[in-house]
Amino acid sequence: MVEIKSFVGVSIVAELERAVGQYAIYRSWLLRTDPDRTIYLALDEEAYQALFQDISGEVLLVDQDIKIIVVDATNEEVLEWRS
Repeated sequence: MVEIKSFVGVSIVAELERAVGQYAIYRSWLLRTDPDRTIYLALDEEAYQALFQDISGEVLLVDQDIKIIVVDATNEEVLEWRS
């Protein structure tokens, strides 16, 4: 399962809070209903660079066990899988 987020709101941090919250809810539900399925958070390269290329973003990915897919939305192409 892939949850695609655009991060186009006024505050990228507020969008991140919403995305991480939704991700946690979906992950909890899937663990109980379909434990063999893996959930990913997909975001474009710009949002990935802004949010996850420094140590605070890496800490969030590890601590919250977030699996992400970085995409080129224009070309509809996957650039990177981070499990």
